[in-house]
Amino acid sequence: MKIQEFWRRRSKAQRRFHQVYLPQAQLNHANLSGLDFRGACLSQASLIWADTSGATFAEANLRDSVAIWNQGLWAVLTGTDLRGADWSCANLTAAHLTQANCAQAKLLGGNLSEVVARDACFDRANLWGIWAQRADFSGASFTQADLTDACLQGCVLEKVDLRNAMLKGADLRGANLHGAVLCGADLTGANLEAANLDQADLTGACLPEGYVPKRRAKGRQRGWETSLELAGGLA
Repeated sequence: MKIQEFWRRRSKAQRRFHQVYLPQAQLNHANLSGLDFRGACLSQASLIWADTSGATFAEANLRDSVAIWNQGLWAVLTGTDLRGADWSCANLTAAHLTQANCAQAKLLGGNLSEVVARDACFDRANLWGIWAQRADFSGASFTQADLTDACLQGCVLEKVDLRNAMLKGADLRGANLHGAVLCGADLTGANLEAANLDQADLTGACLPEGYVPKRRAKGRQRGWETSLELAGGLA
């Protein structure tokens, strides 16, 4: 489908564009709210400042797309291919990203609060300064991802893979990191107050100054106490 045909159908209030083929489409500032692009090919598309709130991109190809400042609240990106995409500063509040592939994507400065991204892939992604309060990243992979200064307060990070991830200055207060793998991760300056690190693997991790991990009583090799011990008497 050519972009002109897309706009013609859109002007007639068509909302379903399943498996539409629009690589490199120029959709900057477009109102795509509520449209259904299930299985579509939008690789290298430009969606800068577009409104994709409530739109469905399940199983779509958005590889290498550019969607800076995109407004994607409640968007459905389940199983979407976002490898190498640049969605910096995008607002994806409460979006669905379960099993999405965001490897090497740029989401720095984005709002991912309350997203559901279970089993998603963020390997080597740039997530610097994201705001992701109360998001659910259960089972997701963040190997070598940059989460510097990220707000992950109250996040569900159960059994996530954070090997060699950069978490300098990250806010992890109240986060659930049960069973997470943090081998080689850099947590310098991170806030782990009230975080649950039970059974987390911290082998080779660079921990915040004053943080003292404590093995459980029965000597579990990779199990750590849930409590936080910081200089100043916090426990």
